[in-house]
Amino acid sequence: MARQKSTKKPDPWWQTASAVAAAIVAIVGVPTAIYKFWEPIQKYLSTRASAHEAEFNQTIAQLNSTNSASKSLAVSRLSAFLNDPDSTIRRNALTAFSAFISSETDPSIQATVEAAFNDLPDQGQLNTSDWQFFQARLVEQSRVIVKEGDLHRNRQLFSPSAKLSPEERSAQYIRDMITRNIRKKVAPDFIDYHEIYCGACDFKGVAFAHKVNFSGAILDKVNFSKADLAEANFDNAELDGSQFVETNLEGATFRSLRDPTLAPFPASTLYLEHAAASLATNAMTGITMPNFSCANLRAASFDGHTLFAAPFYQTTRSFAPDQKQPQPKWWATKPSFCANLSTGQACQFPPFFLKPPKFYKSDLSDAHFDKLQFFSIQYLGSTKFSRALSTAAGEFNLTQGVLLDTVWTVDPAPISFQKLSQDRNAAEQYMFQSAIRGSFYKAQLTAPSFPKPMADFLAKSPPSVDDYKKTFIGPFGDMKQDDQDAECTPRRSKK
Repeated sequence: MARQKSTKKPDPWWQTASAVAAAIVAIVGVPTAIYKFWEPIQKYLSTRASAHEAEFNQTIAQLNSTNSASKSLAVSRLSAFLNDPDSTIRRNALTAFSAFISSETDPSIQATVEAAFNDLPDQGQLNTSDWQFFQARLVEQSRVIVKEGDLHRNRQLFSPSAKLSPEERSAQYIRDMITRNIRKKVAPDFIDYHEIYCGACDFKGVAFAHKVNFSGAILDKVNFSKADLAEANFDNAELDGSQFVETNLEGATFRSLRDPTLAPFPASTLYLEHAAASLATNAMTGITMPNFSCANLRAASFDGHTLFAAPFYQTTRSFAPDQKQPQPKWWATKPSFCANLSTGQACQFPPFFLKPPKFYKSDLSDAHFDKLQFFSIQYLGSTKFSRALSTAAGEFNLTQGVLLDTVWTVDPAPISFQKLSQDRNAAEQYMFQSAIRGSFYKAQLTAPSFPKPMADFLAKSPPSVDDYKKTFIGPFGDMKQDDQDAECTPRRSKK
């Protein structure tokens, strides 16, 4: 009968050495004998360790090469250290990768790094603790780059025609690695993502650890739809265009926290402030407030958050290019229809656009809106506020604060089109109130805490489908065809 060939791999050198040392201790009973046998093995181990360290250092040096082929080879060699049995070596390699990822700009090398991590075996040496360590290093690198590039105020979102800055390009590469780790659930208990850059991240359906922290993070156009984010922290986060459709946000916080140096003025919602400030160099800008359609927002808090526009007439920007006065900084980004004007003709356009927040079919039971704030962008500020804070927005003023009670007054009789066309204040109030109602259409309003005048207004003037259509899809739109959220399934608490 043929003898079967063994498929067992020989033990690694460090296991063999340990086994030999153990055998010596068991067999030889005197210290001199132990030293006699152990000394050459100790030298062997030291030689191998030195060679290991030398190879690692050579690999790190190779990562700094200007040659793409050499860099790719270094990435491959460094990835081999991720399967080393020694946790210190693995973590040194992970630290090196996090630093390299934050500085490398060659797309082909970036793809090589991504492939190296994707090729790691599921049952390899990297354990959950190692992945947590790596995620922490990536997050640290992201925060450093956000600070160096001042990305809260300076990013392509505010200047779409501008080139991506080197800092934002690096931040996006780190973003992709952070997102990969989250989606693969390799560091499931990691929760500290405060102040990172994660614009356009896709977290659809992700179950995050309880109380995950995204405070102060850049989350433009992030997709959190159908995710689990119970008691998550989004305080002072940049949320332009973020999606929370069918998301569990029970107990989450979306507060705009007051700068203590500005007390007693109201808090400022920073992503609104940053967008408005970009009008100094951009002809137009806009904000799409978060979409919370069908979300579970039970006991969520929006304290100090500036979510809605106050009643104000749309401001117009105007400039005639043949005027003797110097061209404004924003003229380089003027609308295309301003390029071929007749002599003396002024270019006029609205500089700011807002898409209100959407709470369609969301559960707002016990949610906190009692310290909600509103805003306006005008040349001379607004007279609609009882308490407010103003900041510069180009030649305009961004005003954020608490509204006067009078803006919630409901006209007992239907307002005629003639009155709206002739009475500016009536038109402003009509559009404001319609947008508020539209935002809360079909929301479950069980004991949410709104400011009292706002609560009374919603009780006397409940949201209608017409308000919703005018606010989000146009008065003649079809909800099923023109609104992607129309058929969403409400996310409800399991309690």
